[in-house]
Amino acid sequence: MTSLQEVRRGFLFPSFSRIREVSVKLMAAVAAHMVASGLGSQPEGFNGDWEACCEAAMWDVPCG
Repeated sequence: MTSLQEVRRGFLFPSFSRIREVSVKLMAAVAAHMVASGLGSQPEGFNGDWEACCEAAMWDVPCG
């Protein structure tokens, strides 16, 4: 999410350098809400850590 410092500087969105960090937190919150609301299910082998689960599922840009 956009930090207080970024908001004070007039930013609506977080800096691009933090986009993966913010995306993980957002995905984790949505996934937890979906499961808690009965609109989704936990992935097989889920260990209770939504952020770790979402980070592991994120696509990485191939380098080289």
